[in-house]
Amino acid sequence: FGHDEWGAETERWAVAALLPTTVLLAPSDEYFHALSSNVALASAAAKAKARQHTALLRHLATLRIRRPLRRVAGTLIYLADMLGETCPLAAGLKLPLTQTMIASVAHLSRQTVNRELRRLHDGRQVCATRGMVCCLTTDGLRAIANASASLRRSSRPPSCKGLKPQAPLDCAPPHEAR
Repeated sequence: FGHDEWGAETERWAVAALLPTTVLLAPSDEYFHALSSNVALASAAAKAKARQHTALLRHLATLRIRRPLRRVAGTLIYLADMLGETCPLAAGLKLPLTQTMIASVAHLSRQTVNRELRRLHDGRQVCATRGMVCCLTTDGLRAIANASASLRRSSRPPSCKGLKPQAPLDCAPPHEAR
């Protein structure tokens, strides 16, 4: 128990994620007691917190990048690490995000994200459709974000429409599933 801003006694709760899809809600005293008495749980909680802070620091480092192409590539890698799932349209990771959402995370305008996604598409790094971006080569995107590789334009950019889905209708973007 603790006290709120008016001095009334309140119960405090802590949240611990056991799996990416499971959340355990427990009083904070019980949570801290479990951490202090179970070394494996304390180690897992510390590792999860370290991964969370590492991802946040990488994202903050990405936002310091001035070139929009590198910033968009870094943001896509950051989001793919958090939200990416296997892309049914091509080899790589699928991000069910709009350009507006990517722009918000990258702190860029939607128009700039659109232009840089087109450049990444022409360079065979991503395949973008309405409401979905497939990161075709995460290693290539990492190299672009870290400025260890430049983006070469290919003569034929990849086409998402020509790729056959590996799964039924759920792989189509929302506007084409009808």
